[in-house]
Amino acid sequence: MLNEGIMPEADVLLCLYRNQRINIHVDLAYGASLHAIDPVNAQELRALEQWLLEHSLHSQDHES
Repeated sequence: MLNEGIMPEADVLLCLYRNQRINIHVDLAYGASLHAIDPVNAQELRALEQWLLEHSLHSQDHES
């Protein structure tokens, strides 16, 4: 993660993935979504999204 931006409607995490900039928007109403800033292959973006879902702190493997 490079930086975090906070807006009234969402938090934005500015990230670097394989030397490409990716923003993760986290919105309470709409959920999380990935937005590529640099050109990223659509398949690679889906793979990153899947990895994030599998390793989320909210996954069943991390229940408190």
